[in-house]
Amino acid sequence: MSALMSAPRYSVAVPKSKPHSHEINAFQIRGGKLWAAIYEGERDESGERNQIRRTGKTRKIAIAKVQAVLNEIAVNGGKPTDRRTRIADVARMYLELKETEAISPKGMREIRDNLNKYIVPLLGSKVATSLTKGGVSRFHTATQLKAMESKRSIDGYSTTLNAHKTLVALLNFAVDEGIVPRNVAEAKGRPKPPEGRAQRQKNRGSLTALEAARLRDEGGARWRLYVVSGGRSSEIRGLRWEYVDWDHDLIHLDWRAAEVEYAHACGPQRADGSWPCGKKTGFGCTAQDKDNPTFRLSTLLESERIAGRWFFMRPKGQRARPIIMTSELKRELLELQEATKSAHNPFGLVWPRDNGWPEENRDENEALREALRRLGIERPGVSVTLHWLRHSFVTLMKQAGVPWAAFGPVAGHADESTSDLYTHEDIEASREGVQKLNDMLTRTLREAASQ
Repeated sequence: MSALMSAPRYSVAVPKSKPHSHEINAFQIRGGKLWAAIYEGERDESGERNQIRRTGKTRKIAIAKVQAVLNEIAVNGGKPTDRRTRIADVARMYLELKETEAISPKGMREIRDNLNKYIVPLLGSKVATSLTKGGVSRFHTATQLKAMESKRSIDGYSTTLNAHKTLVALLNFAVDEGIVPRNVAEAKGRPKPPEGRAQRQKNRGSLTALEAARLRDEGGARWRLYVVSGGRSSEIRGLRWEYVDWDHDLIHLDWRAAEVEYAHACGPQRADGSWPCGKKTGFGCTAQDKDNPTFRLSTLLESERIAGRWFFMRPKGQRARPIIMTSELKRELLELQEATKSAHNPFGLVWPRDNGWPEENRDENEALREALRRLGIERPGVSVTLHWLRHSFVTLMKQAGVPWAAFGPVAGHADESTSDLYTHEDIEASREGVQKLNDMLTRTLREAASQ
């Protein structure tokens, strides 16, 4: 008779509070050196009985291990905790899902960057269920240091916050897939901003009323449009003359210009992150059809290719919106149209590059900095960007006493109370709001001149 057959057997009843009516059997193995505990569960669809088996140095330890698994099954809705799937595996599945959704190229680029630069390198080897609040906190610290070392920001907070948001979304996906029982990143909460950040943001986030008034009146049509509309840079770069409504004094921001990454055409990405062609980007992929290339662009997004990697795409949130054209802006745009009517402009852009393509973001940022330098407007040690003008619009609208309902839709800020369609009343309210802003800026200029 074998040692296993001759070993004494013991049974322990599973507590009635658990959804199991069977027993845990325990017996000695390896000549009495170890104890094995086995729980015979219900049969699955194939007729096989689900078995849980654990070993321990004593009968009590072995049984406790099986009981712990049963407890996990009770808590996790019928299955034990996943102790194999790593965060890198979850990230790969999550990215595959996101690439099938209607997400803008910029949004997808942010997701990939957060996964590939921070989440996978710092957390990828961890089993997803082993991540704790403390681990999330350490991830915040490591991400912040990494961002500061790469000089992506002064304090690394914006990068850390964005990476945290992606981690929360990743773990929500893992919860939905039954990989983890709860989202510890969401439970931990956002990283705390460094001391002094709020004041730095306040100092550099927007222009003063006087600065905005000077840029409006002395900077030309482009900067006037930014000041009185709060438009996004991609929307202004993608503006075409056909969407300027001269009869109703409106500018329709129906499209934006965006650069899209080339996609690999050599086959699926390998488990180690490499591609069959051996190139890192789709642009260098040897299987790419140069005459008809493929792009990392969701088919759910309405788009129209311009040239190269440039596409016209619907605005953020897929919502077009009208911008109020003041009389001064209308005059300057008419002058600009007349002055540039003989220029090479195959796509009908209001502000094209010399080759007719849309301007790049860095070109516009540098043009804004140069315009501000000419006006003597500077922020020492701070890199001014076009997003300043968007912040300025919202800040100055509030300062002028304009209610959100009048300027929120113009700026393209989403809110539950905002209708998907703009009514005549919405446009008239926005027109009054922009006029209030213009009046305040003009008063500010006069008061400054009289001092």
